[in-house]
Amino acid sequence: LLSSEAFKSAAGFDQLTTEVKTFGNLTESETKKLRGLAFQLGKDFPLSANEALSAAKDLIKAGLDTGEIQKALPIITELTSLTDSKNIGVAAQGIIQVVSTFKEFSDGIPASFDNAAVAANLLSQAADNSQASVESLIEGLGNVGGIASQFGLTLKDTVSVLGLFSNAGIQEPKLVRL
Repeated sequence: LLSSEAFKSAAGFDQLTTEVKTFGNLTESETKKLRGLAFQLGKDFPLSANEALSAAKDLIKAGLDTGEIQKALPIITELTSLTDSKNIGVAAQGIIQVVSTFKEFSDGIPASFDNAAVAANLLSQAADNSQASVESLIEGLGNVGGIASQFGLTLKDTVSVLGLFSNAGIQEPKLVRL
């Protein structure tokens, strides 16, 4: 039974490797780097190499190159450890979302994958300072982030407000109806 699970996992990793290489139009060397990173993250964090490589594929689809993924993926993996579900896909989509939604993460810090650590820290701090979870903040940003950005609010401003609403017992789906 164990060897059957290991075989399925290995086959899944090979399939993900093919998808990453194809979607990213990567060279063999770039593919090998991402595979190595996925294995390392799978050893360093409580997730599988398959999950890490799947998140790399999401980042490729968002337009990141291999170098950017090598910088952003460890940050996303750390953010994953702060989520309730420990789902790296949620953290990856959250970072992709805030980069594409906001002009600035905080005053003077542009929203970019180079500043993914700033975004992860802002989400973490807002969750620590409120009753909100990282996941509920990501979900809330999906609902109100675009509007907040259009009004000139930064990610920091927006997660702070979402945290205050959470403390007051107002969940983000109710905000959309206000």
